[in-house]
Amino acid sequence: MIALASVLVACGTAVKPTASLSADYRVTYGDVSRLPANAELILHFKDSAGNDLAAPDVRLLQRLPSGFQLPVTLADRAGSITVEAALRLNGQPIATGSLMVTAGRDNHLQLLPSQNESRLGALAGTQWRLLSVNGRNALEFVDATLSFGSDGLLRGSGGCNRYVASYAHRGSLINIDEISSSRKICFAAVMYQEHNLLKMLRDLERVERDGQQLLLYSRGLDQPARLQSATRLLGSAG
Repeated sequence: MIALASVLVACGTAVKPTASLSADYRVTYGDVSRLPANAELILHFKDSAGNDLAAPDVRLLQRLPSGFQLPVTLADRAGSITVEAALRLNGQPIATGSLMVTAGRDNHLQLLPSQNESRLGALAGTQWRLLSVNGRNALEFVDATLSFGSDGLLRGSGGCNRYVASYAHRGSLINIDEISSSRKICFAAVMYQEHNLLKMLRDLERVERDGQQLLLYSRGLDQPARLQSATRLLGSAG
């Protein structure tokens, strides 16, 4: 083997080193991991002039981060490939990002909210009172509440028990995890509403704002839960 290498060098046919592109490319969107069932990621591969280098890579996604690979025909173009990504829901872009692929580097494409998504604002520091779940009005004599903390924790009352959960939020997408609550027993109607509220939170996928109301969309529910802003009221309480 050594002798063969010596012959190649002597003949001036030494193999040229090529820039190797890592196969580990990933797309993220803040701390959001679970996506709605119709989330679609579209990847475009372009050269430095913005021309398409390959057919778009279109895929349905359920979770992030999402990995991807470069088309085989682009494997030798380190430093001259830009990947443009768009995360869509119902055909509308909710997050976009771009990345120049570079050999030997951590190729991480971080999506950012689209212009419309950025207008939604942050949830941290806001408080809400439940109005309805899946079209069923909340009980008038019970306060069911949600409070989004800047520490990444969601706290509130289901009407009987206090609960706490972790949340990740970016634009209109939201994940709720690790819900825990106290274990008091209350009237059956209150417990039923509380059960539906916590189930809605566990399956929560996205949020919308409608004036002073917050709409929460969950898997398996035909209508969003509606909540009324209580930030000013709670903030002025003594």
